[in-house]
Amino acid sequence: MANTPEVAAHWVEFLAAHPAFPAGAKLRAAFNVGKITRLCACGCNAFEFAVPEEAGVPPVASTGGYGSICELSFEVSEPGSSERKSIEFIVFADQRGHFAGIEVDFCGNSYPVPEGLVIHEPPYHVRCSSAIAA
Repeated sequence: MANTPEVAAHWVEFLAAHPAFPAGAKLRAAFNVGKITRLCACGCNAFEFAVPEEAGVPPVASTGGYGSICELSFEVSEPGSSERKSIEFIVFADQRGHFAGIEVDFCGNSYPVPEGLVIHEPPYHVRCSSAIAA
């Protein structure tokens, strides 16, 4: 699937609504006031993000808790197939603790993210940093 601002918004909402991600409201708030600074064109759905200094929203992580702050991995299937594959999400924060982007990889970034994936619950891998400000 093409990587667009609408696709980024879809993945942000998916993660913000998921109970395994502890800072959903803060993620939504950041996405509503910040801007996408880069959409990856390799076929993954990764994007980089910036929250302005004056935004006035709470950070998703503690100050200095930058880098990867949460990883969630799910089994998925493509439309019309029963074969299970994977999709992985890695959420990043900047040095201020603000949302800085998401890496979205299909099968360990081996293939482009296809359209219409069916995501199977629950996630088979969840690792969230203690730096997350829930």
